[in-house]
Amino acid sequence: MKEYNPVFDFIKGIGIFLVVLGHTLCPSHFLINVFHMPLFFFISGMTFHDPDDIRNFILKKINRIMVPYVFFTILSVLICFLIYESPKLSSGFDFNEPLWFLQTLFLGLMIYLFLCKVISNRIYLTFVVFLLAFISYYTTKIGIAESFPWHIMRAFMALLFIHFGCLFSSLSNVIVLKGGRQYVVLLLSGVIYCMSCLISMYVKVFLLLVHKFIHTILYCFYWLQYQE
Repeated sequence: MKEYNPVFDFIKGIGIFLVVLGHTLCPSHFLINVFHMPLFFFISGMTFHDPDDIRNFILKKINRIMVPYVFFTILSVLICFLIYESPKLSSGFDFNEPLWFLQTLFLGLMIYLFLCKVISNRIYLTFVVFLLAFISYYTTKIGIAESFPWHIMRAFMALLFIHFGCLFSSLSNVIVLKGGRQYVVLLLSGVIYCMSCLISMYVKVFLLLVHKFIHTILYCFYWLQYQE
């Protein structure tokens, strides 16, 4: 089992602040959206371990993710009924739409657990993860992704970040930057972040996804090195 690194809590804290900022106070929310949600999936991958006791692993995830999801879903529906006399807003959206993240995270982790159990070769596993992410991208492009139950296409895309977060966790323990070189990583992360912001305005989703992925890696890597 992986030893938990408290730096993850610091990174998640920054991510939570950015999520709130992006949904409330920030007029240019795309500056935050280019990386903040992939960051959470990536960290989940970094803390993921292939468990011997599958039942215990699933029960823990249900308790930590699905119990809050069910509770706040029921609460949101009740509030929406009281205010709008309907389980959804007049726009058709759920009253508490951001709960999609908990649903997607749980489903992504369960799918990844299954894949890890049936595919032992990391190269084959990476291929399958890319294939599922491409299916998610393509169904989103043609406008049918949200017709699948449980936002499963979002979970397929989340798999990409979960998987590479898992792979990166072992790499970050091997590569240690000294002598101020970690600041080069921070600078490079900043440059890629600026590129992501520009790309989000002018080019297609797939290229933006690549930049999200690279920036998330460098961001996590910097903070892990900073603790040394």
